[in-house]
Amino acid sequence: MPFGVSLGPLDSLVGTVLEAFGGNLVLTIGLAATGLLTYWFLDEYRDANDTAEAIEGAGDRADSFFGGTIGAFGSLLTVVLTITVTVANQLLMTGSMLNEAIEAPALFGQAITGLIAFAGLKGLIPADPVIFAAIATLLFVLVLWARYSGGGSRA
Repeated sequence: MPFGVSLGPLDSLVGTVLEAFGGNLVLTIGLAATGLLTYWFLDEYRDANDTAEAIEGAGDRADSFFGGTIGAFGSLLTVVLTITVTVANQLLMTGSMLNEAIEAPALFGQAITGLIAFAGLKGLIPADPVIFAAIATLLFVLVLWARYSGGGSRA
């Protein structure tokens, strides 16, 4: 079963359905949702005067069926992205202030690269050389930006 969840007597049915779709749980859920929306649209289309009314009816049925789950997920995603952008902005501002304080962007960049390497050795970030190179390159660009833009005071 996916994610190690057991559904008791439904295990064989769920396993068969997943096997039919190549074991891809996301594909199976997407096809089921698409089929359900198509059914609701066709059911509403028979009683509707036009297509817009049928779409509105299918949307109302989907909204009542999912109970606002999609709206809640969108709100959660917005909050998580906002917090992530805020934290990243504060880290960049801290880096800019540290660069102004020590006035040695090469030393600052090497210290951060050393911290990334240490975190990779401890297993806190994946020890993949490509990921390490991408992080190091990003930090190198940020250090150069901080150095040649006046330490972030004009940014």
